[in-house]
Amino acid sequence: MALAEIIFDCVERFKKYCLQSRNWKVYEGADLIRAKNRFHRFVWARQLRPLTFENMVRNPLCAVTEGVLYRIERVSFMAFVVLQPSSGVLKFFEEEPSIQRWVALYDLSRFFRSKPICVKLNETKSPVFSEFERFLSEHYNMEFELIASSLKAKKWVQE
Repeated sequence: MALAEIIFDCVERFKKYCLQSRNWKVYEGADLIRAKNRFHRFVWARQLRPLTFENMVRNPLCAVTEGVLYRIERVSFMAFVVLQPSSGVLKFFEEEPSIQRWVALYDLSRFFRSKPICVKLNETKSPVFSEFERFLSEHYNMEFELIASSLKAKKWVQE
């Protein structure tokens, strides 16, 4: 299975898990979960361009469908699940530290190691993202490394 398929599979399995074991609303086709009346959005991508990332963060809206009705909702928390983010994305986190309260970043590029490792930047108080981390740990034996400083972030991108 290709790494991009692994990421998609992780998010899809997590959404099913949320439907079965949590009292959270999962929206089809949007990678969107409503918990405690807040919207938590997952964005998974093989590559994430800095301008795309910046635009999504600065305009955190999402189309929500229920039946045939559409409406626009403001996203409370956003998690980007990627394969090794660019230095531009990490630089944006560094330049705009306030986004770390509601935007998380997960790098699953080290999934195929003998012990899968996820490098993360998550300082949000999102119960959905905390549960996602628990899910990855329990179902995929994932270990987590934190990005604690810009120096580590630069090293992480260069590996």
